[in-house]
Amino acid sequence: MRVRALAIAAACGVAVWGLWRTFVASWPGQQVERIALDGAVRWPVGEHVLDVVSVGFVAGAIVLAVVLAALRRRWAIAGQAVLLVAGANLTTRILKQGVLDRPRLGDDPPYANTLPSGHTTAAASVCAALLLVAPARARPAVAVVGVFWTALTGGSTLAGQWHRPSDVVAALMVVLGWAALAGALHPQEEPGPAPRGTRTAVWALVTVGVTTGAAAAGALGIVWSVRDDPTSAAELIGHVGGMCAAVAASAFGFVAMFLLRRGLDDGS
Repeated sequence: MRVRALAIAAACGVAVWGLWRTFVASWPGQQVERIALDGAVRWPVGEHVLDVVSVGFVAGAIVLAVVLAALRRRWAIAGQAVLLVAGANLTTRILKQGVLDRPRLGDDPPYANTLPSGHTTAAASVCAALLLVAPARARPAVAVVGVFWTALTGGSTLAGQWHRPSDVVAALMVVLGWAALAGALHPQEEPGPAPRGTRTAVWALVTVGVTTGAAAAGALGIVWSVRDDPTSAAELIGHVGGMCAAVAASAFGFVAMFLLRRGLDDGS
């Protein structure tokens, strides 16, 4: 379990670098994401969703996670939840502002780097922490809600033209990586019986992830092929594909975190 968790964390780090290298540090990638950004369709609820995510929101979630873990006398889990949220959000801030840059390529005006998305990281890390401290019977529901809230937050940043699709996917990779690192710190124990609803939740999320992931890949292929001469239809396809990518990354990310959590303790 520990080796698997560390391997997942390492893979997430490589994935973040690959997303930056492909979509931020290359001219074709920048063009593709500009097309998706130009095709954004604003939705009224998006602004309200983004207003919720703040420093106070993250701090409150950390306190809630610690309290829930303390009530169950799971002190190690409480520490891991704090590590997960703090580590993920700090990593995103450092990567975005101090490590990764956005080179000016072609004739586009200079933009600051926006990968990974801070709002998506905050939403996903809070949900991941609650998944970590929740009792076994509640975890399937927490995972489903986590996918919904994270995808809604990430999608709202795309609709509001705050972020590009790669920013959202990279944020999920940062959170998954820290969830894996937090899990690697926990002593290995034999998991108990799977709680009711586990199989249904996992298969439902995998189905959502495969469906939206295939749609995102198809949209990427279309937009990539017309990136030098995009149409308004390509812009809309790019935006919808970005939304699908946000949903797919959320679904697969929380499935992975859910299964990692299953291996941490006896399922209590």
